[in-house]
Formats: sequence, structure tokens, C-alpha cells
Amino acid sequence: MPTLDDLQHRLARSPVMQQFVATWRGLRAGGVDQGGLMPEHGRFNPMRFGRTLAWISLMDLVDDDHLIYRIAARELEQALGYTLKGVNSLDHLMPEQRPIRIWRYGQVLEQPCGLYALHSSKTRHGLVINGELVALPLNTSRGGRGQILTCGVPLGEAEQVAEFTGPDLGLAHTLTFVDIGAGVPPSLVPAA
Repeated sequence: MPTLDDLQHRLARSPVMQQFVATWRGLRAGGVDQGGLMPEHGRFNPMRFGRTLAWISLMDLVDDDHLIYRIAARELEQALGYTLKGVNSLDHLMPEQRPIRIWRYGQVLEQPCGLYALHSSKTRHGLVINGELVALPLNTSRGGRGQILTCGVPLGEAEQVAEFTGPDLGLAHTLTFVDIGAGVPPSLVPAA
């Protein structure tokens, strides 16, 4: 099971992703040994992320049908060619994929843990973009199930995975949960 340290090592080729993880770690109140596994929402200040902010999204897991972009990564919106702020990310998935995404993001909040994924997204022009994504939880007392910070960047040409255009487009084709101090779920998919 990879840890945050393992994740930062894996992200060595991506300064944007490394800075995202390092800044999130800096937001954690009290440290792992004092129970501060997730940063409090009140400590989240987008400006702390500096240049990486263009790659960061803040999502609200409202319920089993709504995973809403509250802050949408400017670079992601430009690459995809459409606006994400206020959009339910489940709207971009086939109906049978939605419970899997909700379950995975729910695990990020409930375990709590991080998530690392290689995934493919389709632009409004039909092009497929391969990228990597890190998702990390925020502790919140707001309504809904919680908030998740994500950072996603496109892979360089040398790092491209095979183009992924089948019925699972939009779901990760490589995914692992990341231990932030509370372990990881026993499975990558919900129990049947």
C-alpha cells in the first residue's frame, strides 16, 4: 500500500503534482500523530497552492448522485474545452460507472485516504487526453459527505498509456489508494 512519501516519489517527474501533495500536507493540522489526517476545510486557501492552482479542483461529494466541481482547474477546463465549475462530474460518465466513482471518492473521505490514478478524458472535440490525478480529502463540517481536492495533469508523450476509448472512458484505468495515516480500503471496487 503506497504512502504519501511513496506518492511524492512516484510524482518526481511532475513538479505540479509534487507541490500539490506538499501543500496539502502542510495544511494538515496537528500532524498524523495528533489525529490530523485531513486538513480542515477552514485551512484551505487556494492561494497557498501558487502556480499549481491552475491544475487543482475542489469537489463536493454531496450524496450518491452528486460529485460537484466547486473550484475547477483552469488548465483542465481549457484542455477539455468546457466549463466544469458547478458541474456534476458524474454527468460525464455512463450510468453504470457512476456508483464506482462515488464509492471511490467516498472512500477517500471515509477511510480517509488519498487516490492516485491514470485516466483518460474526452474533449468536446472528441480527442482523448491521458493524464494522472491525485485526490486528497478535506475535513469539513459542511453539509454533504465531504470535500476532495484533486490535481490532474496531462501525461507527457513519453508517458502516454494506450489510448483508452472503450466504455470505461472517464474511469481510471490504473488506480491505487494512498495511505495518509489511516490505511487504505481493502478493494478498489465496492463489494458486490
